[in-house]
Amino acid sequence: MSELDDDILNAALADFRADAMPRIAPLGAEAVFGTVRRRRRVRTTAAASALALAVLVPSGLLAMQDRQAAPAAPATSAPASPSRSDGPPPVRDAPTDLANATFTLPAWPPDAPKDCRSGKITFHGGWAASTADWVLLIRPGALSADVDADGGRDTLVRVTCRAGDSGFDQLVALSALDGALRTLGQVVSAEEIIATTPGADGTVAVKVADTVQCCGMPPTHRLTQNRTFRWSGGRFEQTGGSASFLADSSYAAVTVKKAEAAVGPPSGGKQTGSVTVTVRNAGPHAKDVTVVLSFPTNITVTGRATGASCGSFGGQAVNEAPCALGTVPAGGSVTLTVPISYGATGDGSTWRGDFQIRSGDQRYDAWEHLDSVGFQ
Repeated sequence: MSELDDDILNAALADFRADAMPRIAPLGAEAVFGTVRRRRRVRTTAAASALALAVLVPSGLLAMQDRQAAPAAPATSAPASPSRSDGPPPVRDAPTDLANATFTLPAWPPDAPKDCRSGKITFHGGWAASTADWVLLIRPGALSADVDADGGRDTLVRVTCRAGDSGFDQLVALSALDGALRTLGQVVSAEEIIATTPGADGTVAVKVADTVQCCGMPPTHRLTQNRTFRWSGGRFEQTGGSASFLADSSYAAVTVKKAEAAVGPPSGGKQTGSVTVTVRNAGPHAKDVTVVLSFPTNITVTGRATGASCGSFGGQAVNEAPCALGTVPAGGSVTLTVPISYGATGDGSTWRGDFQIRSGDQRYDAWEHLDSVGFQ
């Protein structure tokens, strides 16, 4: 290339820079910070590429610099713009190894055993010591669901405080934001959590019981409820089902007026008789009232009950069954009688039965003893 060609090229480049550079505006700090705030992972590559393209020498001038080089291929696409985020970044799934995790366990309710520890707990092999006799257990079957509606996946785990056959449960929701295990809150606590079902709408359905099933206990002995919860205002609120195992205060006047057993003399090594329960209502109408009768294993129900429909009672040897009284009117009473038979011991020992009054899936009181006069 001759000196004349060099002079012509240099003059053309100088004219281009003088004309183009004043039109190139810097990005500015505010624009950069705004991009970072929208999405942390956005890199400055796109901005740098755009600046480089703006100052590239046009292909015609490059051809003047080297007439033997092939023309540069035109760009086929523009630099991609940063994607917008419609919400907070999704959280990652909570660790699957919850058996060896550390997280904050919410406080236990007042009716839980005082030996149940809360706060920051580290589990090893699925358990952690609470006191000398009580332990905390991670139960199997943790579930993954988006319970706080942030687009991420949270984990629902059942934690049990246990000593022997006694225990108390709580269902805890966990998330793993930026890899750190964080406790969202306690969904529900009860003596036993039987089942958990997350809903597609963010709700959590939980089946709970008022006592732990153990020791050959008949299924009807404990009371179960279905409750529904939803994350709201930074905590879980109940949206469906009964809030307590104790009956509403409007039914507080429903009581047992009389509960007794009467038997005749022994005959053929057996004694026959009946158990009678009278329920009185001194308050407003009480609907769906049930009396659950609990019998020792040596008791045989010899016929159907009168005054109520008593589940499987009907000549069967059963330990326990609910007797439906229906509606007990205000100021009224209902009496039921169950015929029974049992082996006569002749040693003067007395028999003790139990009963409990319920309204739907709630109870009026704890288990009470039947009067066992005459049972010996």
